[in-house]
Amino acid sequence: MRSKNSICLLIDDDNDDHEFFTEAVEALNCKVELIHARSGREALSLLEKMSKHFPDFIFLDLNMPAMNGMECLRKIKADARLKDIPVVMYSTSSNSNDISTSMANGAIDYVIKPSSISTLVSSLKKFFK
Repeated sequence: MRSKNSICLLIDDDNDDHEFFTEAVEALNCKVELIHARSGREALSLLEKMSKHFPDFIFLDLNMPAMNGMECLRKIKADARLKDIPVVMYSTSSNSNDISTSMANGAIDYVIKPSSISTLVSSLKKFFK
């Protein structure tokens, strides 16, 4: 486990998914500072204001209004300051095309949103422990 706090940015338009993700991170019992953004635009604005201490991981929902996760992923990976931040797609979609397109656009992993906290905790362990 890291000695410093990991910073994680969750980009998701669904409030219930934010609460679910927060509970799972808390259940990990490790040092994670969780930052929330409700849209791709909000996340990009937030990241633009950061001069250092970028997130260690970004978890990005695929299906969001206005700017979907794929468009947000492309913008992150096209930005020289942000391109090295590991992005994990976090979606209800299990469509193989969504998964392969996400990986081709620079995501390091693809996590299908589970229905239980314990399953999400298990998925998150490889990132935060």
